[in-house]
Amino acid sequence: MKKNLHLFLIICFMSVFMVKGHAQGNTTASILGKVSEKGDESLPGATIIVTHEPSGTRYTATTDEKGAYRISNMRVGGPYILDVTYVGYKPFKGQNIYLQLGDSRLINIDLESEVSALEEVVLTGTKDADFNSKKTGAQTIIDSKRIQNLPTLSRNITDFARLTPQAQLRGDDVISISGQNNRFNAIYIDGAVNNDVFGLATNGTNGGQTGVSPISVDAIEQFQVQVAPFDVKISGFAGGSISAITRSGTNNFEGSAYYLNRNQNLAGMTPNAISSTNRSKLAEFDATTIGVRAAGAIKKTNCSILLITNVKTMKRHNLLR
Repeated sequence: MKKNLHLFLIICFMSVFMVKGHAQGNTTASILGKVSEKGDESLPGATIIVTHEPSGTRYTATTDEKGAYRISNMRVGGPYILDVTYVGYKPFKGQNIYLQLGDSRLINIDLESEVSALEEVVLTGTKDADFNSKKTGAQTIIDSKRIQNLPTLSRNITDFARLTPQAQLRGDDVISISGQNNRFNAIYIDGAVNNDVFGLATNGTNGGQTGVSPISVDAIEQFQVQVAPFDVKISGFAGGSISAITRSGTNNFEGSAYYLNRNQNLAGMTPNAISSTNRSKLAEFDATTIGVRAAGAIKKTNCSILLITNVKTMKRHNLLR
């Protein structure tokens, strides 16, 4: 009897572990490639240092016997600086390198010998290879620049998911991807599942019944909307996967503030499904959103902090005439 009880407890523990391990998404990016001389002779033992300029975070690697290298678990965004050194060759420096969520950036590097008379260092990439790590399936990347430049009324995820060709917005915040119900989507924030567990919110996110986004747009570094990902870590959905990565602090102090207000005078007339006549002014209401963002280093090393606050107030009067 005790033996059967122990076996049952082990099976339950393994089931819980497998369920937790299944529900996770991408939160990082990577860089890989080959270091060689004139594109032919590989250079094993070359040193690669990649520096994240805003925070000063450094990633290091050494090429193997075939001259190949790979750096995983890197922050998304950038810019990055790539430094490559090898004894007897001129050092290589690459700048303004940006990484996308889940991306495996291929950077092959040709080093110039100290005694050669080459005029330039060529940065090349493979094309039409049998295996291409950049083939990730149908997806859309919305980086921080697009988030800042795109107009948004509700400051919600739906305002940016509409950039995906396979996505359709129904109403104000219902996201249908590939024709599926919005509850079949998977929403990740920093790799953690953020779906509405009770299925009550129309946008499929926790707290969606209140009409606000689960996280402030100012805290987002990058969005990724995937329809048919090749990565086995992105799973558990039949519609689409929406991944959001939050910002990290920087060595330079920066911040922003915003104020949004909407009322019946800015909302137009009531809709009428039968005809365009008999439309009237909306009932009196007032919706205000105030937010502030501040980021900076506690100490100028690899440790930094990001502070986001978001306050939304809503007042409605005479909702029913």
